[in-house]
Amino acid sequence: MVIIFSDLPNGAPPQPFEVHVKEDGTITLSLNQTFQAVGKRQGDLEKEIRDRYVPAYYKYLTVTIKPQDRFYFVDGEVKGPGRQVYIGPMTVTKAIGSCGDFTDFANRKKVKLTRVDGHTQTVNCKEAINDPRLDLPIYPGDKIHVPRKIF
Repeated sequence: MVIIFSDLPNGAPPQPFEVHVKEDGTITLSLNQTFQAVGKRQGDLEKEIRDRYVPAYYKYLTVTIKPQDRFYFVDGEVKGPGRQVYIGPMTVTKAIGSCGDFTDFANRKKVKLTRVDGHTQTVNCKEAINDPRLDLPIYPGDKIHVPRKIF
C-alpha cells in the first residue's frame, strides 16, 4: 500500500511511503512508528496514523492510504494464462474462466492451488462446478496451475 502524508509544515510536498504489510499484520512508517494494519478499514487506519503523529510530531497532517493493485496468477492449460487483477471475492473456477477457460488438454480434476504461504490444495473443477462448496476461494498472491491431462 502507499501511504501519503500531506498538509505538512512549511508547505512541504506530500511524502509518500510505500509499505508492505509484514507477516504479523503490521506496517512501520517514519519515525519508526508501527501500526496494526490487518483487520482495519482504510479510514480507521488513516485516523489512527494521523492521531499518532498529531500533535506529537506535526501540527497538521492529512493521511491518505492508496491500496496497490493485487493480483493472482493462473498458468498451465488455460487459454489466456498470466497475471490477473484481484478485484474482489473470487473462486478457482471463476479465476480460470477469467483466463478464457480450460484448453482441450486440461486436466480439470487436478487443478493445483498454491497459497502465498506455500500451502497447496488440489481442486477437482469438474465436481466444483456442480458443488460450489468445493470451489475454493482465492486471494491476492495465489497461484493456480492447470496441468495437462495424460491421454
